[in-house]
Amino acid sequence: MKHHLAIIMLSLIRSTNEEKIVFETVKTMSGLNVPIILVDGGSGERQKKYLRSLPNVDFYETSRGLRRLSERLRIAFSEGAKTAEALFYVHSD
Repeated sequence: MKHHLAIIMLSLIRSTNEEKIVFETVKTMSGLNVPIILVDGGSGERQKKYLRSLPNVDFYETSRGLRRLSERLRIAFSEGAKTAEALFYVHSD
């Protein structure tokens, strides 16, 4: 059964400031009890581990530099379409 709504997000954490913002955003969104499709473009292992641990997050990983933004968006929307009837895109940073 598909959910009514899923949130689509991309992440790529390159600094401590970005980490703080992305962590806060994804943590807040995960508390909405709505599926989150999060496609990461090459954040660090510790950062990916934290993002994977959050509730309601379906985490997809791509290699840094190998996936352009448009490719990560395609993956996010494709996976989101399998999950929900409606998709809401949010920049995680």
